[in-house]
Amino acid sequence: LNLNALRLSNKDVKALSLYEKMDGILSLSLRDNSFDHQGLGDLVASPFVKNLKSLNLMDNSIGDKGVFLLSESSSMAKLEKLNLEKTGVTSTGILALSQSAHLKNLQKLNLSGNGIDRKGFLLLAQSENFKNLKVLRISGIPMGDEEVQSLVNSSSLKQLEELEVAGNSISGKGLSILANSSILPQLKKLDLRRNRLNDSDQIFLADSPNFRNLEQLKF
Repeated sequence: LNLNALRLSNKDVKALSLYEKMDGILSLSLRDNSFDHQGLGDLVASPFVKNLKSLNLMDNSIGDKGVFLLSESSSMAKLEKLNLEKTGVTSTGILALSQSAHLKNLQKLNLSGNGIDRKGFLLLAQSENFKNLKVLRISGIPMGDEEVQSLVNSSSLKQLEELEVAGNSISGKGLSILANSSILPQLKKLDLRRNRLNDSDQIFLADSPNFRNLEQLKF
């Protein structure tokens, strides 16, 4: 169900949460509307959204409060895809996701364009809630070499196949850390565009055998 860019308010989202036929919806996109954590709280508390597998909240100001309410909702237990791009989430919101008793089945997570620091990356790397992730998008954070180190030392991201880290602050040092990590061989797609990488880093990528298993590399 696509409800993007309709200027939906908290009141509108609350009305949506009361719509019984929502129980047949598997995918819901609410990108670029006008609700905040209050509207999201009503939605995720609804008994009619228990079958949702995909939820797109991009470009809504839900913040950490909204992520907390989502994380605490048993109605979100079947969720596999979650888009939180540009929603005002910080590492506090990542903590809520990492400790959720319900969000155990996430396979695709988009956190791009949010204010996440190293603590948030450590939570991503260590929480069992992210063990089923196949796609992780964390562009425009900005993410530096230290955050790369935290992420690639993950004990839980063993299923990850696609990593998008474009528009960050990764340098040649971070690239070297990634090249020698245990996470790289399992990746099929890697997006490194718009980082602090130069021509010598491109040569390093071309010469390193560790990057040759990738099906798609964006630099």
